Amino acid sequence: MKRKHRKLALMTALAGMLLTNSAVLAAPPEDTSEFELGTVVVTATKTEKNIKDVPASVSVITADDLAKANIQTLDQALHYVPGLYVKESQGMMGTKISLRGMSQSRVLVLMDGIPLNNGYAGGANWGNIPIALIDRVEVTKGSFSSLYGSNAMGGVINIITKSDAKTQTIIKGGFGGNGTTAGSFFTSGHSDNNKFRYNLSYDKREVDGYVNQPEQNPGGNRYGDFATENENTGIKLMYDFSESERLSLLRTESNYTYGYYEGGKDRGQRKVELTGITYEKKLDDTKELKIHLGEQNYKKYWQKVGTNYSSTPVKTQEADISLNWAVNDKNLLTIGVAAKEDKGSQYDLQGVKTTAATAKTNAVYLQDEITLNPRSTLYLGARYDEWKTSDTVNNGKIIADRKISKVSPKASVHYKADDKVTLYASAGKSLNSPTLMNVAFDYNDLQKNSELEPEILTSYEIGAYITAAPQTTTKLAVFKNNVENLIYQGKSRWEQGDAEILGFEVEVKHKFTPELSGFVNYTYNDTKFTKLTRNNVNYKGNHVPTVPMDTLTFGCTYAKDKWTTNLLGRYIGTAYEDEANTVGFMSHFVADVKLNYAMTKDTSLSLSVDNIFDREYLQRVGTFNIYAPGRVAYLELTQKF
Repeated sequence: MKRKHRKLALMTALAGMLLTNSAVLAAPPEDTSEFELGTVVVTATKTEKNIKDVPASVSVITADDLAKANIQTLDQALHYVPGLYVKESQGMMGTKISLRGMSQSRVLVLMDGIPLNNGYAGGANWGNIPIALIDRVEVTKGSFSSLYGSNAMGGVINIITKSDAKTQTIIKGGFGGNGTTAGSFFTSGHSDNNKFRYNLSYDKREVDGYVNQPEQNPGGNRYGDFATENENTGIKLMYDFSESERLSLLRTESNYTYGYYEGGKDRGQRKVELTGITYEKKLDDTKELKIHLGEQNYKKYWQKVGTNYSSTPVKTQEADISLNWAVNDKNLLTIGVAAKEDKGSQYDLQGVKTTAATAKTNAVYLQDEITLNPRSTLYLGARYDEWKTSDTVNNGKIIADRKISKVSPKASVHYKADDKVTLYASAGKSLNSPTLMNVAFDYNDLQKNSELEPEILTSYEIGAYITAAPQTTTKLAVFKNNVENLIYQGKSRWEQGDAEILGFEVEVKHKFTPELSGFVNYTYNDTKFTKLTRNNVNYKGNHVPTVPMDTLTFGCTYAKDKWTTNLLGRYIGTAYEDEANTVGFMSHFVADVKLNYAMTKDTSLSLSVDNIFDREYLQRVGTFNIYAPGRVAYLELTQKF
């Protein structure tokens, strides 16, 4: 995995690009009004609204935010969203997230409306998302099964790709610590009449790695450097038939491999293809139609852990048709139907299929946005989901088909107190269906449980958006969630229990001067079991694993003339890895910095240093410990054409 010759070639290319560009004064930084609560979002209500006018807590990450920091994969940007905890990990486990105590299989991840949650285990693969295609990311927190169904129990992360396509090409190349080399290419353009537009991206990142498990002895499964290679291709095509009718096609392909190639044995691969078609048409002044069709195909999804081998390719196909209808001045209806199919298989080391299963969901949903008066709006919604399994065979044994139906209702109210303060409150129920891994597949020593019930969450939330001054905004939210049938790992198979989540979030953003801006946010998250028994031990009152009680993040950006400096810091409180709360990783603080120098209006050079204080902390604790990397520097050159 050593690539010294490639690093030398890359360094030479960077130097050549530097020498061929003269340094001129860069354009002054644009005022993006990031501290105004006027950002338009669509996820919370499936209609376009200013962020301060939605009855939910919403955070937005823009393409500009991604460029300011050293973001190689999208999960690195999620660190700084209040209420969202990113648990870094390695290998097929990948990075795991939790939103207000709800783990990643309980958080719906969308890309242009297409679900990215894996049909096998329910999580999303963050390394498979081309960063260059992203316009913004909307993180909508709280219960949203009333609009989106299963997986949206804890919230929705909606990745919205770029729809504009000005004629440009951007090339990036860089290298850094742990033997990292990376490069990316992005180009976009349009036809003369601007009806046809395209965005195309490619990126590749290779990391020789570091020793993340120093306790391993020579010959151990995880001995030596942990190395990764990630390659992504993405294309988006758009055609406007008219100002009121558009067709879009999104296609991405990614290949991620990892392993301990110099002494260890563990390794794996994820090869994923994503295809999405979106059709939008404004039927008349009161009606707007939107159709999503998508497919996510994990063509290769295997890992080797010691002597255990698991290959679980899975394909997910989905469709969603919705209509926004302004019935009158007081009522805006959102009506929709949705369908999804997850179809997966499991193979042993000899390539013999041992398990196969299919899960299908059909749904219908309705939301009424009722304008009570100029200051108050009431939202009433519900979704009916029918989930069923079929064609399930495990090691030659046929498992009976199942069918479960649930209704997820929700009510929200939004109140505009004045021009500076808006308030909201909501209450609802959400569901999360078991995954194929839960009900059909055996994973190492953990057996399936075909009798699992859907998880049910009852949620309550109140919040506020406050503009104390033109350059200062504050967001507040207090929430309580009760979870029934929470799925967890038992002694030999998946089991279920109950949990309660209490918490609050606060975030303040302020622009000190035209050049200097900053933010700080804090999340308190008390997540405990209210009913759970494992191995005849009662864990009632214990904390749910991998959910820290306290997280604090902050950041500031200074941009003047040719220089832009971005500093980000995060404090993560203590969290546990087990239900007994005896094994866990201690609290830690990590700070990252990125300096960007604009050599010309089209050429820039940046230096990023992650973990600038070289803190030592664990990413995983248990039967084996995984250490996070220490201080890592990365140098990158960007050239626009």
